[in-house]
Amino acid sequence: MTSSDEEVPTGKPGIGGTVLYIEDNLANLKLIEHLLQKRKRVRLLVAMQGGIGFDLARQHRPDLILLDQNLPDTTGYEVLKKLQADATTRDLVVV
Repeated sequence: MTSSDEEVPTGKPGIGGTVLYIEDNLANLKLIEHLLQKRKRVRLLVAMQGGIGFDLARQHRPDLILLDQNLPDTTGYEVLKKLQADATTRDLVVV
């Protein structure tokens, strides 16, 4: 079995959780979707605008946020400041 065919057995420790990707570049989105679709226990949420990404972060509290710096409605830095200032999202991991 190759690493691309691996699935994490149910009930066993492994990588899983929710990833929120805040990105407006379609090529980058497709790349991350392709990489994460092989991880059966990872749920991907996508937002193409910072404001929507912030709302999704508050609603879903993802395990990881991948945040682009150049967004059509704001900057990634501004989104990060809002996330850190909000009690619901301040402890989320943002890359």
